[in-house]
Amino acid sequence: SSEAAHEDYLAAPRQADVSVPVELEVTESSDFADRREQSDAAYRPIAGADAAIACDSDTHCTIDAAFVDRLADQPTLLANEAIAVPREGTSATGLALDRVREGSIPALLGLRDGDLLISLNGTNLASLDAPAALADALAGTHEAKLVYERGTAQRTLTIERVRAK
Repeated sequence: SSEAAHEDYLAAPRQADVSVPVELEVTESSDFADRREQSDAAYRPIAGADAAIACDSDTHCTIDAAFVDRLADQPTLLANEAIAVPREGTSATGLALDRVREGSIPALLGLRDGDLLISLNGTNLASLDAPAALADALAGTHEAKLVYERGTAQRTLTIERVRAK
């Protein structure tokens, strides 16, 4: 019977659990590194970004409204600007930037690798509401407040939407 088989199983002698320490070294495969290098080399800044964005300090930037409208119409343009990964920071959870490329929108705004984007106009960027907050910021808001963490310091960047002269 199955009950007798179960009892035999429980009564059978067991081998002692043996733990063997194993040291693993995680390395980036050369194939992956090659693809990453090609991706970095193939990156081209969004046309017009350098002319559309101007920062007069590390807390205030302006961005041309027509450029913002273009981004709102073609949000996929933003896909290669940087990598953003959810991460817990000193003060909040946010999106950690990695691979901020020279000439990219984040770089032009003064952001860099390791910065943790916390909120945009009060909406946490690691939340499910983040896409709507970004869409609202792109859709016509005159000013956006981006709160981010660099190291242990929390900073606020005001991004003002302006019409080109």
